[in-house]
Amino acid sequence: MCWLCDEFGSAEHGDGLWYLNPYNYARNMYKLRLPGEGFAGAEAGLETGARPVQREGPTQADLMRAIEEGNGEDAARILPILQERSKKGGQPSQVVPLEDADRVLELCSPIGLISCICRKGARAIDERNEMEYTCMGMGVGMLKWERWPERYKGGVKFVNVDEAIEWNHLMDKRGFVHILMLFGAPYIGGFCQCDYPDCG
Repeated sequence: MCWLCDEFGSAEHGDGLWYLNPYNYARNMYKLRLPGEGFAGAEAGLETGARPVQREGPTQADLMRAIEEGNGEDAARILPILQERSKKGGQPSQVVPLEDADRVLELCSPIGLISCICRKGARAIDERNEMEYTCMGMGVGMLKWERWPERYKGGVKFVNVDEAIEWNHLMDKRGFVHILMLFGAPYIGGFCQCDYPDCG
């Protein structure tokens, strides 16, 4: 089991799989802030696609380099550092099989199809309508999407559970991998539909 299942899974819900625990979809929708007070913690920069501040220490690229060079000692040293960093405040994600993706969609609401900020940032692909969208926002965060107009320039297409499942199956047929996005573990904020080279 992964650390997410160990920390956030429930034997009662989803046989211990953290993403099938309905409590992980219950993030508070709004926080009251003083005028001029910015976002902090898990919310900082995520909705606008802003890159997090560079952290000290090894990076994912360092881990990949160690693996490619066959340097098992370096990889074994770097991996726990990255895992601990992700637990403390990163934005972890997890690939899930299509059948589990369907079950996840039955647990969350509302669901909105949106443009992919990753493809926009990495490859300058600007998805502007529901026929082009490759990202799915889920949960209470979708109720305040209009607060970040630059992030959602192409708009949002809200769908029901059946439409979301149908769309997810279409993405699967197109060859995308379904990755749950977390916005402050364990709170699930959406599904990335990832592929290579867009998602590296």
